Amino acid sequence: MKSERQEEERRLEVRVADDRDFERLKQLCDCHDGWSLAYDHPPTKVYTRPTKNSTFQMIKVCTVYSDIDANVLYDVLHDPHYRQIWDKHMIHSVDVGYLNPNNDVSYYASYLIRPLPSGGCTFSYVSHCDPRGKLPPWLVNKLTHVLAPKMVKTLLKASRQYLTWKAHNNPNYKPWIYPEQINLPRIAFNQCTKSPADDIVDIVDESQVDEKSLAHLSNDDF
Repeated sequence: MKSERQEEERRLEVRVADDRDFERLKQLCDCHDGWSLAYDHPPTKVYTRPTKNSTFQMIKVCTVYSDIDANVLYDVLHDPHYRQIWDKHMIHSVDVGYLNPNNDVSYYASYLIRPLPSGGCTFSYVSHCDPRGKLPPWLVNKLTHVLAPKMVKTLLKASRQYLTWKAHNNPNYKPWIYPEQINLPRIAFNQCTKSPADDIVDIVDESQVDEKSLAHLSNDDF
């Protein structure tokens, strides 16, 4: 019990990520104990898992990209200029700074990429975003059965087109691989202050929102 509590406290702690966090990520991706399989359409599976101190479940996506090189997928996920092209939810981004070559100041879900001996790669993605409220079951279902699988397909399409795009867009610039190319200011961890919004404890109950009330929206609107 003590070990579980310490693990939960570490997960909620705000700090610079280190090797222990990477090992924890690998464990999250590889171990399905405590997870519920919510979507299974080979090669993609989506799992959910309840979390403490939140009404919103953690989501894990596991898939295989048989024709995508692991290095290409890594570049696609890190290239902010290309992301503005393939990710319709990213309207604009501003680079604030970096803590060290492996940690910048931004938002990332956690993901794990592994190359396959036969070519291609496996991709695991773990995310937990707390909207601080109660969501209706149909919306959680849409996240696991529609939005997560759609993200997998969108990322696959973007990866297939990346090399052609990158060849004409500063092909040698990859600061996520070459730290000497980083031109952002270095930020000390103690300069990262807490947002006043983090202290808001009001819980908005939207669990009774009817799916029909949003029937005019398509899956592309989410």
